[in-house]
Amino acid sequence: MAKSRVVFVCQDCGSEQSKWIGQCPDCNAWNTLVQFAQPAGPTAARAAAGRRGYAGETATLRTLAEIELADVPRVPTGFEEFDRVLGGGLVPGSVNLVGGQPGARARGGGGPGGARGGPVGGPLPAALGPGPGRR
Repeated sequence: MAKSRVVFVCQDCGSEQSKWIGQCPDCNAWNTLVQFAQPAGPTAARAAAGRRGYAGETATLRTLAEIELADVPRVPTGFEEFDRVLGGGLVPGSVNLVGGQPGARARGGGGPGGARGGPVGGPLPAALGPGPGRR
């Protein structure tokens, strides 16, 4: 049986290193490398798993020209710059992850769905939650 090899994986960016070092060379985070034992050599199951999607179907590569783009109607938020970043507004049924400095506009209610409300004065349906590291 082949000997398993040891890899060190960064918990911030997922980068793999062959030995432990204090700082990840890819994302520059300190003390984020964790040791894992990796089976030696690619097995047939591992090789096949790399070619499958989440539901187990075989993924196929397509060129950008082969992908059909649908023009989806968007709902403007009433915030001109936010609408510009989103490509014209929110897509109904979509989920948008918005990041920023901790505490920025969270207490003031100035963001979408906040106290200022949406484009017609009523609040936009939104779910706000803390990001990583917040409890």
